[in-house]
Amino acid sequence: MILLTSKASPEEEQKALSSGFFDFIAKPVNAVRIISRIRRALAMTAKNR
Repeated sequence: MILLTSKASPEEEQKALSSGFFDFIAKPVNAVRIISRIRRALAMTAKNR
């Protein structure tokens, strides 16, 4: 799971990652960032199977 949030503090990112999220994206976002993060997540998931 990738968390998309308006809370961009380092503390919020750490909480999200500690809670089991794969990645953290703070708003505002752009399409290139979202696509690259999703591709990375899919690649790592496929590699771990």
